[in-house]
Amino acid sequence: MKITVPVYPDYELREEYLREFRRADVDRILFVVDREFEPEAAKKAADNVRRCIEFYGGFGYSCAVWIGSTIGHGVYLVGRGAEEEREYTLIRGVHGEERGEAYCPLDERFRRDISRFVAAFADVGAEFILLDDDFRLAHDFVGCACELHLAALGKEIGRPVTREEIREKALSDGANEYRRAWVKVQGDSLRTLARDIRRAVDEVNPDCPVGVCAVGTAWSADGVDSIEITEILAGKNKRYMRLHGAPYWVRYLTGYVDESFAHVTELERALAHFARGKGFELLYEGDTYPRPSDYIPAAHLEAFTAAMTGDGKAQGILKYMFNYISKPSFDCRYVDAHARNKPSLDLIEAHFKGGANLGVKALEHPHLFDETDFALAHTDGTKFYFSSDVIGGAGTLLTGSNIPVIYDGEAEVVAIFGENARHFSLADKPRAVIDALAAAIYLKAGEDLGITAAAELKTAAVAAVRGFGDEYRLPQRAAADYLDFKPGENVRVLTSMKSSDGEIPLACEITTPGGAKILLYNINASPTKISSRSFLMHGYVTSRTLKEGINGFLGAKMPRITGEYADMQVYCRREGDKLGCLFVNFYDDAAYDLVAELDGDYELSFAVGCEAEVKDGKLAITTPVAAFGYAFAELRKK
Repeated sequence: MKITVPVYPDYELREEYLREFRRADVDRILFVVDREFEPEAAKKAADNVRRCIEFYGGFGYSCAVWIGSTIGHGVYLVGRGAEEEREYTLIRGVHGEERGEAYCPLDERFRRDISRFVAAFADVGAEFILLDDDFRLAHDFVGCACELHLAALGKEIGRPVTREEIREKALSDGANEYRRAWVKVQGDSLRTLARDIRRAVDEVNPDCPVGVCAVGTAWSADGVDSIEITEILAGKNKRYMRLHGAPYWVRYLTGYVDESFAHVTELERALAHFARGKGFELLYEGDTYPRPSDYIPAAHLEAFTAAMTGDGKAQGILKYMFNYISKPSFDCRYVDAHARNKPSLDLIEAHFKGGANLGVKALEHPHLFDETDFALAHTDGTKFYFSSDVIGGAGTLLTGSNIPVIYDGEAEVVAIFGENARHFSLADKPRAVIDALAAAIYLKAGEDLGITAAAELKTAAVAAVRGFGDEYRLPQRAAADYLDFKPGENVRVLTSMKSSDGEIPLACEITTPGGAKILLYNINASPTKISSRSFLMHGYVTSRTLKEGINGFLGAKMPRITGEYADMQVYCRREGDKLGCLFVNFYDDAAYDLVAELDGDYELSFAVGCEAEVKDGKLAITTPVAAFGYAFAELRKK
């Protein structure tokens, strides 16, 4: 993968940075600049970047510019740059709350000034300009309901609209005219800002590409996704987009976003899938905010890099290895770890070209928010979900349970979770994994699931999971939304949930009257409702259950880890008679005696990062897979 590193354009430290860039063998330097509204300050910043580009360009490095803030994050993310007070219109939530230094794109003065600032960097010699992921409206609340947006919404609907009406009509129940108007007005305001920025850049240098860092809310309440914004910003030029989902989320954003590496990797992979065929240069988000490595370990970044090597759908990674506010020599652990791992990961990538193509295919629709039925899903439409409402949760559950997942290409087994059921019928899918919310949506639409139940969800406090002749008592009760039904003769219950309401089927193997096979995991697995760290979404019982249902009942022909390993991700690629298997251990314990059953007779070609052997139809990794380490084996059919 192409390695791009973000740094501040510190000309005085250019020789120190140069040594580290060479040691890390980076491909591109992305110079971070703070937002400045005064033209003279912007010109000074542009001149400094130009000097840096001339210096590093002389050593063969490609250089680009990263605008650290456009609309505004609502808070400064690094300790550089003074706080500012401007007279622009602030973004305001549906309860009337304001977000400091995050400005509404319907404010013409703000659009003029921020567009002029971005354009100041259009002729500094940069390969492209990248806007940060604050190009959004949702900032700890859903969208913008300032006076400008209220007026625009009223014009769209044909009468004045209040914030209370937005909450009660646009952001509740199912799809309706208020929701459609809300999504259109939100999206149009961001489109207008993107067009103004492109126009300002064209006046300086029409050949300068502008890209954007994707953000989850762009596929939900913002009303326009980062793919469309990228296309507007680029103009006639090449498209650049950084994806969304970062290793720092798991440790640093506890309580703010879903707290698992599986959610991070699967969000990245789903967004890459949404951008397929667009001709974009995509970059994975290897962010280690707030840095240095005593906050976010270098091992987390390296494991993430290994996993994205397994995905293989982006052209590079934006790899945050330098602390913005210190000298490059202050903390070298990110570069140290990167330099040690890069030769191995380059070798894996060379034998894994195109990325994973074997696994359960998670079917994801890019705009679930537009038609979400908040009442059916037991969710609050006015709540800010950051990135949790972008994907249905299938990939997160399966990947976190050691099951290979893909998003592109063909697969024997598909997974359709949550609101995705409105967009993918089961009619032509003879083998599928679904969750409780998807089941309720299918029943409401009249699809035959082989069970009889009301198309609604109930809620239970689960104390234990029963199955495989044992009972797993949860350390804490877990709340779960489930579909209430009585299994018939065509249903085999693998596991059940024990609650005060009695025993509830959890994992069920269903054969429909038409002969289709469905594995129902009977909880609402949406990240908006249940954390992937929940005892019902993660752990040995969940992993064993899903492998039994997917590899056994559904008959998926792919490697199956025989034991249960917390947070062990598996990426598989089959090409002709070759099978590549990449194991990435996102857990704090090493994985010993890792064994995967194979679907045929193979022999070992070579291994990277481990020792391995193939015997009796099984691949054995005979050396421990370290915590946040990886192991790769390429096999060939006999």
